[in-house]
Amino acid sequence: MLIDDHLIGEQSFLLRTVNNPKKRPKPVIPGGETFRISQPYVSVVRDAQKGIFRMWYEVPAPDRDKSHVAYTESRDGITWPPPQVLPNFFRDKDYTHNCRLSVVDHGPGWPDASKRFVMAVDSQVRSGTRVAYVRIFTSADGLDWTLLTRKPDLAHNNDITSLHWDPIRRQYIAIASQVIAGITGLARVPHQSESKDLINWSPKRQIVQPSLAPIEMYARNLNDGTTQFYGMSGIVVRGDLMIGLVKVL
Repeated sequence: MLIDDHLIGEQSFLLRTVNNPKKRPKPVIPGGETFRISQPYVSVVRDAQKGIFRMWYEVPAPDRDKSHVAYTESRDGITWPPPQVLPNFFRDKDYTHNCRLSVVDHGPGWPDASKRFVMAVDSQVRSGTRVAYVRIFTSADGLDWTLLTRKPDLAHNNDITSLHWDPIRRQYIAIASQVIAGITGLARVPHQSESKDLINWSPKRQIVQPSLAPIEMYARNLNDGTTQFYGMSGIVVRGDLMIGLVKVL
């Protein structure tokens, strides 16, 4: 019933219980030539009108400097047919596109139907530096995508990004991974930025930092002395409260 006790003023006669989810014996998206999944990052949305789950993920292109987007859909979220590889809409020769993608579906009632779907994609400058940008694509159907603007969007220096819509404040939230100097050296840490129009973004700011709490000390020992909160996804907005799931390495 409760995520934690952060918002609870007082409690008694309660026992904290964590119920571990049951892992399915086989992955819903297997590897191999049929599904061609190359990264453990997918984006799934529920289309309530059609009664389906829709999934986008990265598949490697012959030129390993870039990727393509694969698409598949499912009635139950468990059984997925082999994907179709969408036409290559990455036509910007100045950037490489590695599709650690994130999709927002505004639904059929969105005022601008041509931009019902919004996709954030990580792109790196071809100069060979670590400079990367979150680039935004829009679509009416989730299949045919158009680059919103050639202006570089939110800059960062790593490769994991998630995009979210805040329906209360009517703005987008981008969570980008940034490599910074951490407790034990360089570490990836989530940074956040907001935008009303997907073009003008607020200055990104760090939102979480690994501490020396017991659970994080344990994780550091498992990971060569380093805990990295390298991304965040699954953001749920409830008034002034936002709940997000941190990716921990």
